[in-house]
Amino acid sequence: IQKGLDRFFELWWADQERVWGHRFTRLAPAVRMVFNVLALAIGPIGRRGLLEVLRRVDPTIDGDALDEALALLSRFTVHSDGEYVLAHPRFAEHRRLRLQADGDSGKMLGAFRAWAEDSIGDTTRPIERYLVRNWILHLERDGAAPGDFRLACEYRWQQAWDSIGDGEAGLIRDLGIAWRQFLGAARRSK
Repeated sequence: IQKGLDRFFELWWADQERVWGHRFTRLAPAVRMVFNVLALAIGPIGRRGLLEVLRRVDPTIDGDALDEALALLSRFTVHSDGEYVLAHPRFAEHRRLRLQADGDSGKMLGAFRAWAEDSIGDTTRPIERYLVRNWILHLERDGAAPGDFRLACEYRWQQAWDSIGDGEAGLIRDLGIAWRQFLGAARRSK
């Protein structure tokens, strides 16, 4: 008998198939995709950010599909100040590890990367708050090359942190991560 979160989510999906009836075939892919993005997100992510990532995986996802998926996932999510996060870190960890084990995380992580590169590269708009708070952590978690961490040392990154009003702690954290990456690369090159 399967135990733990695997069994819990298996039973939940079986219940959803019964509850949603004929709509299950239409709803399930978007619900799974939103759950996967939330599992790979490092912290709360806004609706616009969710759409940005989702549309890089499936361009047919629209705001209505996102809203429907979020409503169906409300049992597993927390919504506050326009941002969404899975209600318990174990849900995220469980799903992230499953996506990695199945080889399915790469496409989603690629979508996060494409969104970050577009947002950070567009100097006409402020960098999305989720990315300011979490992008350097994404790079660290996902084993990015040391050169990718240069962003933390750029004046634009300091401006981005200033613009979201979270104080200096996040910027200092990002600079510390970048420093460790640079130092590690220097040591390996000797």
